[in-house]
Amino acid sequence: MKENNSNFLKVYISSVITVLGIIGSGIYFLTDQLNFTIVKKDSYISPIDISKEYIHISKIPTLYIEKERINNEYIKKSEVSEKYIKREYVEKNYVLLERYNELREKSNKANRYINSIPKSFPERTRVLGPAGKWVDKNMGFSIEMKSFSSGNGRQRVKFLIETPESPKYLEEVSSGFGIRNWKFIKNNRTFEIQLRDFDPATFSIKEIK
Repeated sequence: MKENNSNFLKVYISSVITVLGIIGSGIYFLTDQLNFTIVKKDSYISPIDISKEYIHISKIPTLYIEKERINNEYIKKSEVSEKYIKREYVEKNYVLLERYNELREKSNKANRYINSIPKSFPERTRVLGPAGKWVDKNMGFSIEMKSFSSGNGRQRVKFLIETPESPKYLEEVSSGFGIRNWKFIKNNRTFEIQLRDFDPATFSIKEIK
């Protein structure tokens, strides 16, 4: 009886060893054929566990901001009113310095322009030959002779004239129609240019009060 039990135990152990050998060989064959390696379970973590405990480094810049950066670059809402004024209020009650300087320069230029005209403006007269010119940049007018002719008892002159209120254009005037005049306003003052004579062409300018 004891001998039978001993033989059975030997056979059982031998069978177990054989089975384990077959399993080991099978595993080796599969890993070799399928190109994978058996590793310890504790060496790896599942995607589900990763998502619970970790955030991928590529997502941090788009989802989060460093606290240090917030402290350095951002301002608490409670501090805004202490350091800032609403744009609407500023635009309503202030003028840009650049705009102010521009307006001041225009004002100074206008004042210089106004002051350049004498308060008491004496009448001025100028005789112009066939190609004569009378240009007064201060007053903003110019006269440029183009031609002179006479016939049938009349004299005719052609000239270009420009005033602050009118661009340069060609005028043709004949004698026998009295004194011709051209009025314009300059700095709220009214002036008049007259053609007083034809031969030679004589022009004058005066202030009308």
